[in-house]
Amino acid sequence: MKGHGLPMRVGLAGPASLPRLLRFAAMCGVGNSVRALRARPQAITRLMVEAGPEIAMRDLARRAGAPLSGVHFFCFGGLVRTARWLRAVRDGRFDLTEDGGFRVGAA
Repeated sequence: MKGHGLPMRVGLAGPASLPRLLRFAAMCGVGNSVRALRARPQAITRLMVEAGPEIAMRDLARRAGAPLSGVHFFCFGGLVRTARWLRAVRDGRFDLTEDGGFRVGAA
């Protein structure tokens, strides 16, 4: 990916469960996204447990065509849960995975 060289700030969902994300989707009127999930049952299976933004962060780091100036986390799973996840990352409480990513311990 060839970038424009300008710093960018990205927004990602913090750790959240599938039911909570679906409630937010309904409130925000993003029915098309929910229908897309129904069309891909394997994606729903991966989302059945609470998940954090580790995969998205890994992919951004690999493919960013511009320097990241920061990340904004949307606290769909709750402010305290997201703060705990961020603290765990800051404190190095995560494991590197075989696919080149990472998994945060207790979020």
